Order: sequence, then C-alpha cells, then structure tokens
Amino acid sequence: MALVPKGYVMSGDRVVASIENDMVTVIDKQRCPYFLMNISNIEVWLEDRAFDTTRGHSRSLRRVSNLTAKTDAEIALHFYGATITDNYWIKFTENYNLSYEDVRFKTDQLFQLALSGAASDLNHKPEDIKSPQFTVSGCLEKGWKLENDKWYLYKRSNSIEQFNELFTAAVSKALEIDTVIYEATTSGVRSASFASGYNFEDMKGIIGERYAEYDYVYDTIKNTFGPEAALDYIKLIYADAVCCNQDRHSKNFGVLRDIDTGSFISLAPNYDFNQSVFGDSIDVNTKVEASADRLITDFCALIKIRKIDCSLPQLTEETLRKATEGLERYPEYEDAIRFILHRQRLISNCLSVDNCVQQTYPEETEEPDDTPEHF
Repeated sequence: MALVPKGYVMSGDRVVASIENDMVTVIDKQRCPYFLMNISNIEVWLEDRAFDTTRGHSRSLRRVSNLTAKTDAEIALHFYGATITDNYWIKFTENYNLSYEDVRFKTDQLFQLALSGAASDLNHKPEDIKSPQFTVSGCLEKGWKLENDKWYLYKRSNSIEQFNELFTAAVSKALEIDTVIYEATTSGVRSASFASGYNFEDMKGIIGERYAEYDYVYDTIKNTFGPEAALDYIKLIYADAVCCNQDRHSKNFGVLRDIDTGSFISLAPNYDFNQSVFGDSIDVNTKVEASADRLITDFCALIKIRKIDCSLPQLTEETLRKATEGLERYPEYEDAIRFILHRQRLISNCLSVDNCVQQTYPEETEEPDDTPEHF
C-alpha cells in the first residue's frame, strides 16, 4: 500500500511536486527539495525527516502518541512531513484546504520527554500531540525548545562530549569558518537553529552517501553551487582534519536555500562536533601524539591534485587559547591545545611532502583550470 496515494509536496503554500502512489513528479524545480529532484524516493525522504527510533526516549515518545507500530516514514507523515529546519511538507488531496500555517510546529510540546524522559509529559492525549520532537535526527537524546520565539536544539551529552562540542566550535570559528554557536547546559549543549528564515537541506540529496569521497563532493559542490561554495567545503574539511571530526557524514553538513525563491544561499554553518577532538576516547595521550590519519591525508590529496592554494589559516598557541578562553575548566583542555597544534603540524608536513599523500583522485570531469584556487 502506498504511503501517499495522492498528494503534493509543498514549500510553504506552494506546490513543488505531485505524488501519486508514492511516485514523485517535480513541478517547481526552483523550489523542490534537492533530494526529491535527484533521488525521487518519497519514503526515504520521509524516513530522513523522522526522529531516530533507536534513541532510548523515542519509545516513550511513540507510546504517548500511539505511534509504536508505525514506521519512520509513517511517523513523519503523521505530522505531514513537517520539520523545524525547512518549510516542506506533504498535503493529501483530501486535505487540499490545509495550509502551512495549519501544519507548522508552534510549540515545543514533549521537549522534556524527548530530552530527559520526563514522566510528566506522558499525560498528553495522542490526538492533541503536534510535536517537533518526532523530527529530530541523530542518535543522542535531543529536543527542540522554543524560547522567546526562537528555536533551540538541546543535546544530552557527557562531559567529554560537551567539551568536544564547545572546543571544536571555538576552533572552527577561529579558523574563520561560519560555525554554529554552542552553549553549555546542565545536561549537555544547546544551539539556536541556523535555519530560521531559510530552508536547510543536508547533503544526502546532493551527494548520496559518498561523503568520504572528497574529490566527488568537491566537484559536485563546485559544479552545482559554484567555486565559492566549493572553497567553503575545503574550509569545512580542513577544520575536520585539524579537529579530527570523524562524523562528517551526508546528514552532518548541507546547504541553505532562500525560503521564497529556492535559490542557493550558501553552505550551512559548521555543526555537530561531539565526535571531534577526542571523541569518547579514554586513551587521550595516544590521540594527542598520533601520526597523520585519513582525515589529514585525504584532505591533503585533494588540495594537491586539485591544485588548490594551500595558504590555510594557522592558529598559534596564543590565538588558540584566546579562541577557547573559558574552557580551561575542562580536564581535557591542555591536551586538546597540544592536539590541535600537533595536527596543524601534521597537515603542513603532509602538504609539503609528496609521498605522504596516500589517496589518489581522478581528474575532474570538466577540464580543470591550472590557476590555483584561493580562500
């Protein structure tokens, strides 16, 4: 049986695609989600708009809403496929008079249940539930909270994950990269939604699951969004190499689009760093003194083979300490300072020595310009 026998994909109150028996026909190429234009699978698109049902508190969320027997796609569709980070949703033909105002989320209902499993939220009647907590992806316990008309994403984390988020965000900003600002909370971190006024789309609809193929991602971004966006991507993976961010998968970076015209604005700010720096490693000393890993060698290979100017931002110990001021209270701080400076040296060495580049990339599909690219 089809998930969507007959309906429409909407952007606000504009029809951007029609659906019949789950088959998508794009109507408005300027505004349609990239995923549906490139992959055209409504079920997978909906699954990616639902929360991670492996999280512990997801069982309580499903129980209180009578959604225990529903698939991920069915859970998303229960809320019309709406999310906080864009204005896309699904309209069924039988609900043709429904508007975006009717389906968009206006409260942070069930926030405490999503974040901490608060039993007080179990008193809601299923028919009254219209909660954004069913749309939050990722394996950590997290939830959307509305504060002074602004959406914040709260994430539960232990002390080292909290440090990783705060420290890496500070380093990323010091490297002159547009970065989400994280604030410490009593249970982890929070960050304001960077998609307010935009449509955010992750890279899955643009590159599929080929996130580890730096050459493919770079070429795709350059050919789709232009050289400036491609150089912003270089900055992003440079920060990953410096900070040892092992979690740069297709749903952990993306693009911002104009909410009215659908035009590409920029890459989204850098975000999600709980697996950066030391991750959840106990053997910190081993990581601090480690040799160049694939995050470094693959980055350097791309820089060399694509002939991109290597005048990369460098942080001195002084500028690094200034950028991370206030985080000295964490026991990992001094090791993290050494770690970042060490990885910067590894990158510099890798770029200056030909035989340390382990990855080999094919040439671009289009004839490359021999002029080095700068950022």
